[in-house]
Amino acid sequence: MSISAEFNQTSVLPKQKQRSPKISELLQGWLQKNKTHHYQSSNAGLDFSIEESTEGPKEIQMISQKPGVKKDDQIKIHDVSESITYKVLDIDFYSNVEDMWVAKLAVLADQ
Repeated sequence: MSISAEFNQTSVLPKQKQRSPKISELLQGWLQKNKTHHYQSSNAGLDFSIEESTEGPKEIQMISQKPGVKKDDQIKIHDVSESITYKVLDIDFYSNVEDMWVAKLAVLADQ
């Protein structure tokens, strides 16, 4: 006894919807390679923590839970009168706390 079945791929796969231009634009911004993340210095100790790095005077270590931060992004810490921009040199994510990370940051030279 022989059983044969035909498989019609077009009848099984769902049709893909076209994305609207507005959604495509938003997705493009989300997928942008390097982003700038903003923090307020008044929230130090609440949203983030900073420690001096032993590797150089213009480097710091920062711990936070803000999602989406990755290597080569910029972090801008705002104060009432000024802001300092750092580049993320390296970032490690904690395995036991979702989104928590520690990063090595360097002050950008053009400040």
